[in-house]
Amino acid sequence: MQNLSKKRDNHNSLVHMFVDDYKLLALWNNPLKKIALFRTCAAIATPDFSIYPSMNYNDIRHNVYKSRWLGCTWQNYGNVVLPTLGWAGEETFDISFCAVEEETPVVISTIGCQKRQEEFLLGFNEMKKRLNSPIIIVVGDMIQGMTGRFINFRYTDSFATDFVQMKFDGISAVFEIKEAI
Repeated sequence: MQNLSKKRDNHNSLVHMFVDDYKLLALWNNPLKKIALFRTCAAIATPDFSIYPSMNYNDIRHNVYKSRWLGCTWQNYGNVVLPTLGWAGEETFDISFCAVEEETPVVISTIGCQKRQEEFLLGFNEMKKRLNSPIIIVVGDMIQGMTGRFINFRYTDSFATDFVQMKFDGISAVFEIKEAI
């Protein structure tokens, strides 16, 4: 989102919102402010409000609600919106994966998950089982054990300081990792 500009050609860009929550609150407080700019993009990923294991469950529910509500609002204004999913343990799976249509492309991040790979994979596999997404857009490094069909935007590529945007045109990074036999 930080690299999105009216002065650029955004028609093949995916806008992701893996930024600090305080920056996302501006969207929550004024959800229509960027509608016209979002319409210039190929797709928008819903905001990634924080969800982590030590968080109060009601705060987790509220953060998921804010993300889903903003996505619904932007979709109602004609934008292509992809759900961003996150989880914080088994007790959050129901809320984390609710209100997402089956067989919908989803966006996830592996940033900060390298030290908790087992917990990450538990949620990742539950997400795959419940949603059966045809493609998973991953922001961050791939984690050993992830299977499925992916587009992977490495952390450094997706947060470039030279205003490089995540473009869908010319993607050669769509790949599939099949489960071991």
